[in-house]
Amino acid sequence: EKLETTWGKLETTQAEQQKVLAIVLTGEARELISQSQDSEDMLNNARQRLELAIKYDPSYCVAYTEKGRALKRLAHLKNDPKLLEQALEAVTQARKLKPTNFPAVYNSACYKALLKRPAAEVLEDLRAAIALNPSLKKVAQGDSDLAGIRSSNPQEIQALLSTWQLGSCKDIIGSEQPRRQQLMGCSGI
Repeated sequence: EKLETTWGKLETTQAEQQKVLAIVLTGEARELISQSQDSEDMLNNARQRLELAIKYDPSYCVAYTEKGRALKRLAHLKNDPKLLEQALEAVTQARKLKPTNFPAVYNSACYKALLKRPAAEVLEDLRAAIALNPSLKKVAQGDSDLAGIRSSNPQEIQALLSTWQLGSCKDIIGSEQPRRQQLMGCSGI
């Protein structure tokens, strides 16, 4: 009985350590993505860290969101729509894990716009992201990822965007949240 209790504690400790490793690896990857500029090596390094983070904690939605960001940037560098599809798959998985993860919802809209998906799909995600975080209204107006959808002039999107102020953002990572909260989990991002 005592051995079973000790074994249970060890299993819990190992699971907790894996969750912490996933958080740390995701934080390191986030830094690499932010600093990558046009460095394919840095983005691939970030991607490897994120794959490992996901292996350690498959339920950590932030790792999937960051994986999407890395893949989107790689897709841009390599002009490879397959990588952009993978980025969309990554943020879709993040959304399945935590539907209120507004960075994943917003980035889903951006990736769909870049993939030239139907405007209704982009609009659905954009509205959902704004519902989760109204400050994204400012961001969407100037986000270059959404330029194509804005210029295509679907009336619904035009009406929605017309009330927004000019702003800009590369990828949404929940920058309004405290740094520790960003790295520790999905609450609030």
